[in-house]
Amino acid sequence: MRIPRAASFGAAVIGEPVNSRVGAALNALRSQRVRPLLLLSLVGWGLFAAFRAGLLIASRDVLVNVGATEIARCFLMGLRYDSIPIGYAMLPLAVALTIAPSWAFVRPWFRSTIVAYSVAVTTIAIVAEVVGTAFFLHFGARLNSISMESRMLSYYACARELYLSRSYRAPETPERLAAHPEKD
Repeated sequence: MRIPRAASFGAAVIGEPVNSRVGAALNALRSQRVRPLLLLSLVGWGLFAAFRAGLLIASRDVLVNVGATEIARCFLMGLRYDSIPIGYAMLPLAVALTIAPSWAFVRPWFRSTIVAYSVAVTTIAIVAEVVGTAFFLHFGARLNSISMESRMLSYYACARELYLSRSYRAPETPERLAAHPEKD
């Protein structure tokens, strides 16, 4: 079916069939350069969503008064934030797939390298999510640098841990002497 010349706004070539543009887009998604990126991103989003759903189920007693729309909004926000590490993980693969010559895609070593990289990234993501989930279930906060600093400070605030630093007396300064005069 051909588009009439007057109704061809947005067509790549005037008179080109609409189905060929859709087919070209689908062929681009199925290409050997895009397919690994698409699969890795879908696996990443699925993995992160599965762990988020697990956290939702594990902490459902806290979310009694939260509506389904709020939970769906949080899942969509999480999808947005999950796109950042997925993008960083796909960047080396995207560069390798872009600069690789066409004959490399039929070589077994190149395909094995792509699979090995994808498995390594997925394994690292699974380990990070398991550790993050365990941290959240134990401490009630997400694992990030702020929570690590506050946990470490509360850990080192224990008197037994600071024994050496308290037994060492800091040199007296004039400000300290004025604030705490010693009795003779």
